[in-house]
Amino acid sequence: MLRLPVPDVLLPDVYAVTPEFVRTHGLRLLLLDLDNTLAPYESDEPTEALLSWLTEMRLAGAEPYIFSNNRGGRPQHFAEKLGLGFIGRAKKPSPRRLRTLLAEKQVAAAQTALIGDIRGAPQEGKVCNGGESALQAE
Repeated sequence: MLRLPVPDVLLPDVYAVTPEFVRTHGLRLLLLDLDNTLAPYESDEPTEALLSWLTEMRLAGAEPYIFSNNRGGRPQHFAEKLGLGFIGRAKKPSPRRLRTLLAEKQVAAAQTALIGDIRGAPQEGKVCNGGESALQAE
């Protein structure tokens, strides 16, 4: 039976993840939902605020990476605009693609955060939950 990842932290938006938060939690990989997390669903362009936040995350030692269930070309479009790697059709909450990506990146689940809308989480809040929670969701 599939168990959904349980959020460790509820935040108002992606910008609440600060460089201090990244360093304190030892995060090296930030798996970012795209739609309504990095950009409104209707938006085709990243904002200056997003570009600045991504720079801060990189300087803090974490690699931002788009990890989206989106089936269209939107993840690739944003990844190219932002200079990020991406996986579309991630099939969250299944851990299969997450496991593969962590092995490729050689990053432990404890050093990874899934950031974005997770089923069952409050709609107005985004979720930051450790990758270990997602890997246990089988």
